[in-house]
Amino acid sequence: MQKIYYTSSSKIVSIFLFMFSIFVAYAASQARESQELMAMGVALFFLSSSLFFLYQTFFVYFKYNNEALFFGKKEKKILWVDLVETGYSRWLDMNFIKFKDSKRIYISAYMERYDEFTDFLEEKTREIDEYYEEKIK
Repeated sequence: MQKIYYTSSSKIVSIFLFMFSIFVAYAASQARESQELMAMGVALFFLSSSLFFLYQTFFVYFKYNNEALFFGKKEKKILWVDLVETGYSRWLDMNFIKFKDSKRIYISAYMERYDEFTDFLEEKTREIDEYYEEKIK
């Protein structure tokens, strides 16, 4: 079983970015009255994006084998035949996979073993397409 996860260095970077965003929020709170709105917008952007990065690095990981993907701490088993969509989010700059009755799972190129997983996913989607084409005939 293969595991896809963020490395320790990515986790450390996410902690430093969060601390930096707290500094930005503090600096925004010291802004002049005429710049408060803009400063709060910048601070909100930094805080929300660093929180998202913290969530990604500490809580998003999964294992997979030829049969299924196991997602999260509880290792929720999701079968590959339930794969509905693979794609790319330009807004988040990440690839994603979506299964039936499941949310999107975002996969960053900064995750360990990302290249192996994308090769595996390409082969798996080809197998799934062939499976459904045979089923239709």
